[in-house]
Order: sequence, then structure tokens, then C-alpha cells
Amino acid sequence: MNIGKLFWVGYAIAALFILFSVYGIVGFLEYTSGPEIVLADTDTPAQANDPFPFDEASPKVAANPIIFTDDLSYGWQTAVWDSDVRASTDTVFSGTRSLHFRTQVPWAGVVFESRSKPAPFKSIQLSVNAVQNGDGLYLEAKGKDGRSIGRAPLSWYYPAHALVKGAWVSLSIPASQLGIQGDNFSSLSLVSAMPSEAYLDQIMLSTAQVDWPVYIAPVLTYDVPLVITNKGTLPYTPDATYSNWRRLYGMFTTTTPVKTGSELTELGSQGSLALYTDGGQFTNYKFESTINWGTGDVFTLVARFKDESNYISCAFADASTVAALYLVTKGESIRLGESPQLQRPQMDAFINRKNAIEVIGNTVGCYVDGERVLSMTLPQMESTGTIGVATWSKLPKTIPHTILNLSVEAK
Repeated sequence: MNIGKLFWVGYAIAALFILFSVYGIVGFLEYTSGPEIVLADTDTPAQANDPFPFDEASPKVAANPIIFTDDLSYGWQTAVWDSDVRASTDTVFSGTRSLHFRTQVPWAGVVFESRSKPAPFKSIQLSVNAVQNGDGLYLEAKGKDGRSIGRAPLSWYYPAHALVKGAWVSLSIPASQLGIQGDNFSSLSLVSAMPSEAYLDQIMLSTAQVDWPVYIAPVLTYDVPLVITNKGTLPYTPDATYSNWRRLYGMFTTTTPVKTGSELTELGSQGSLALYTDGGQFTNYKFESTINWGTGDVFTLVARFKDESNYISCAFADASTVAALYLVTKGESIRLGESPQLQRPQMDAFINRKNAIEVIGNTVGCYVDGERVLSMTLPQMESTGTIGVATWSKLPKTIPHTILNLSVEAK
């Protein structure tokens, strides 16, 4: 056989073997690599799909009607202002823990709210142990816009409307008496009109119908006509209960020592005004005060008060280191002058500060710690009139001033 022909036959067989081997490997790879991946035309990566999509058409889960029993129920949360609220084991109505509520300033509180809308309810039930100033505790409901829709004192819902101090009492409050109607409710607040302390337990929204007399708020003092009499005589010092003093607005307690300052009222007041109603014929006198400063900006002594449109006053600020003289005539308030900035005491700068206003004839003077710091002669000033105390602050809620002493002597 020709050796050349054998060579070429062997070469052809080897080439075919190699060719079939290559196609076999490529086919295997294509079989195991799966279908072809087609890239999108955009460079933006695909977004992951939510495995549990929310169906807007499906009803939302209603809020748990139980707000607190040993702990806040799931879905409920609290927010506090000017108060200390925490779980406590000191005393409980049932279970192991209660809520301890404590405030040091007026109109502090705590709000309970849920992200889910509660199912319809007819009453609010809770257990209360009032330790201090329970008469000042109010339950308040707010609407969807965050505004109050109703408020009532907890003491009204005690048996016979009489507060029980230092003992657990279960209360049931009709939702309608807090202004709750339909789905207008968004949150529930406990607020205190004065420094107070209480324990709360078993707070819940109930479908139970409760029949209870409707709370009617007392008539506000500024809705009653102010009457100034001439019964008072000089010298004058208020008695322990400040008899015949009238609070027109803001805070002015009538127990010694008096607390006075701005208060969150229906007027949204940023100050206060209180008057002695029997000093209508007071003529020439010096009206003195001793106070501990709170956080309000201004403490004012009023003299020759005829009515809210006509009087004179000395306003003291910055812990009694500056005084300003104001004349209110025919409803117009005129700032007449201001004293130089006085040196603040190095010790006890905010306590036992002595301020005074003196009116003799047509002359008025402002005093700080016994020294006259500002004086003017005003022919248009009222010739007679009673005394009063006023405050003002940039903020609607402040720590009140404490009046340690007031006195008036003839001049």
C-alpha cells in the first residue's frame, strides 16, 4: 500500500475526531448554562418586589382597645411634656405594673396615641390612684388635626363627684362627653392644671354604654362683669385665702404662697391679671411685693386701677434688675420709660426679690429692693383706684412666680 495515502487517511480521521469532540463540549455547555440572558436597554437595576404587598382595598387592622395593662399595648405610644411618666411597681390596681404620672409645672401631661384607628367605642375606662392634687387632673381627647375636642376633670367621674385621695378607684367616662363622635378621635391625653402625682392602670377603650351627668365647666371669671367696691381700708395685707381678689385670666392661686403666671386657658393667655376688688377709693399709697421669680418674663404691680382701660403699672423683668413704667388710658397702653439695668445680686438672685409701686398725687415711682429706680409725674393718671398683679411671658406655659407677701400702706 502506498504510504502517502495512509498518512492522509489517518490525518482526515484525526481531524474529524477533534471536530466532533469540540462540538460535543460546546453543546454540553449550552445545555447546562440555561437560556440566554437578555439585558434590558436601561442601566437602572431592577427593583425587588415586596413579597407581602399591601392591598389598599383590604381593611386596616383596628387599634387594640386596651391601651395599658402592665405595659403599653402593641401599636400604642406615648409622648410627654413637662412631666415624668414611667412604669412602676410601687402600687398597682391589678397585674404587676402601673403608670406613675408626676408633674412639677401647670398644664403638663402625657398623650396616648395609636397609628391605627380604633374600632368604635362608647367609653374610656381607667383606674386612678390620686396621690397629690388629683382635683387638677383632666382627661382630654384630641381630633385628627391635633386640636382638643373635649376635656373634663377626672374628679367629676368619681362617685358623688368627690375625689378619693391615695386609693385606687375605677372610672368610666362617656366618650361623647369628651367630644368623641364617629371617627373624629385621634388621641387621649392626661393633663394637670397644677403640679400633681397619680398612678394609672387598666386604661382601655370600651364599647360599654355609660350614663353619667354631663360635666359643665364653671363660668370663666372673665365672663363675669368686674365690680370694684370701696370697702377696703389702708393699711392692707391680704388674708391667707386672698379674700376679695379676682382673677381675670391666667393663673392666680388663692392659697398662701400665691402662684401666678401664664396659663394655658381657653383664651390661650400668655399672662395673668388679678385684682383686689375692694380698693376702689385707694388714693395715695405704696404697694409692695416680695416674690420668688419663676420662668415668666415680666412681673407687674398695678395701681390706681379704675377698669381694664385705665390704670398705671410698674413692670419688672430679668429677675427685678430692670423696671418699666406703663400708663393705660382709654384702652391705650403707653410705655413711659425704663430704669437703667440694675446689678443682679451674686447670691439668691431669683428669691425674695422686693418690688413696689408708689402713687402720690400725680407722681408714680417704681422700686426694687427698697430703692426708687424710676419716677414720673403724670397729670392724666387716675386719682384713685385699686391694686393688682399681672404677669406676661413669651411662652404660654411657664413655671409661675411665687408671691410671698403683698402689702399696701397709705402715703
